[in-house]
Amino acid sequence: MSVPNSTPNSSANFLQTLQDLMRRYEDAIIKNPSLATRTESILKFASYIVPGYFSGGGIGAQRLSELGYCISNLYKLLNDYVISKRCHSSTKINYLPLPQQRLLWLLALMENTEVVLELFGDYIYRDFGKWVVILWMRLIKAIMQCIVIFKYRSCILASPPVPSVERNEATLNQTNTIQQEPHDGQPAAYLGQRTGKVIRSIHSELQVVETQTGTRNRNRDSELNTKQLVAEGLHISRPLVHLFSMVLFQESSWKPWLVSLAMDVIRATG
Repeated sequence: MSVPNSTPNSSANFLQTLQDLMRRYEDAIIKNPSLATRTESILKFASYIVPGYFSGGGIGAQRLSELGYCISNLYKLLNDYVISKRCHSSTKINYLPLPQQRLLWLLALMENTEVVLELFGDYIYRDFGKWVVILWMRLIKAIMQCIVIFKYRSCILASPPVPSVERNEATLNQTNTIQQEPHDGQPAAYLGQRTGKVIRSIHSELQVVETQTGTRNRNRDSELNTKQLVAEGLHISRPLVHLFSMVLFQESSWKPWLVSLAMDVIRATG
């Protein structure tokens, strides 16, 4: 007698449960963004006081502190992503092409985790592991930054890659609420009676398309010229050139710093 395999059903139920929990969390963040901000501040403050809590501090306390700081930054990044996804006008990058948005979010994720990964590599393989992690992280970031700059040519990379997300509670709640007032005789959105899903009307979609088109036109007018592209290329390649200079001239030499300084001067005066 064969026993039915319930593994696919269990996996599907687990994924559905995770999706429901994430949807509830998103609703809670949109309704009360100030709570998320306070929680982020508490996590960041805890990462500052951890080294003083342990007697003598040491490398272990430093790693724990960096881990706590990384967790607080990742939690903030998650909340920013949730808000930007639910409120389209909360951040400027929402009007960029979708692949470019994903690259910028990935760059922000890498910036918030690279220090912890370096410490992890140093813990496992000592100094060699740390430098391997640094090299690979810088190489991957440089490739992604080059794609953003040279393919889309629409913005100068900022630090952090994703600008601050607007967390005005009144604005978020207003955006998250289904507008009942008709626009030119048509409702802004419909609520499906069977599925419970919110579907925006054609008039509402046209307004979004007009806004995005205007933003794209502004981005097209402000595309980077050749001089700006060269300057951004020097800025992106500078960390890698510095690393290879350290290998070539040794870590204790001033030459890698002088090479980096020269690249910065050329980029600024070019």
